[in-house]
Amino acid sequence: MLWLSCAVTLVLWCLIIFGPSTYVPHGTYFTEIAAYAGSALAFWALSPSLAVAVAAAGTLLDVALFIRCSPPAQAGFGTDTGPLNGAMVLVCVLAAAGILAVLARLATGSSAKSR
Repeated sequence: MLWLSCAVTLVLWCLIIFGPSTYVPHGTYFTEIAAYAGSALAFWALSPSLAVAVAAAGTLLDVALFIRCSPPAQAGFGTDTGPLNGAMVLVCVLAAAGILAVLARLATGSSAKSR
């Protein structure tokens, strides 16, 4: 069902964005999140450890690409502190680490119920 809703959303967005004289330069985050969740569930069905490894590798690749492909900008351009906000970086890293920790704990089968 998740993959079907992702496909329907992609078709609808293509029709909206690329219809006759209707180009709109924006999109939706639903398709990316739904595809990521569907992939994680598919890997989880194969092996929970594999799902954790693939999620960690994907997160590291995203971070590496973000760092490598971000253009240098002067402080104060776009935001008050520039394009890199230290507090937001910390929150994002902690959130990613928390998600990976929960997935790792689920993959090993340890939980509050097993105590």
